[in-house]
Amino acid sequence: MIKLGVGFYIGVCCVYMAFSFKVSAMEEDKKLHLIAGTGIGFFSDLIVADPVSSFLLCSSVGALKEAYDEMDYGGADAKDFLYTMMGCGLGVYSLNQTLGFQMTPRADGAYLSFNMKF
Repeated sequence: MIKLGVGFYIGVCCVYMAFSFKVSAMEEDKKLHLIAGTGIGFFSDLIVADPVSSFLLCSSVGALKEAYDEMDYGGADAKDFLYTMMGCGLGVYSLNQTLGFQMTPRADGAYLSFNMKF
């Protein structure tokens, strides 16, 4: 139950931050990092099915991307990594844990389900 509450609050904070007036002037690059982190976190949790491992996997992808940026043009940015991490939290803890998405491997592919408790 605590995980559900934490995921809900992380999601609410990220949505509020994305639509608040001060952040509406957020750089386009930061918005893309937030969106990419959310997508990676969502799909990593569907595949791994463990929130902590999924968050670490998503964070590792963000760190590798910033390492690539540093090697490519010397432009690693800690804020980019921070926005990716916030997206990871939103994708892993809110979308999957709160909304109830679940993926089950099958012989002919994968089964994606959405469960909602009333």
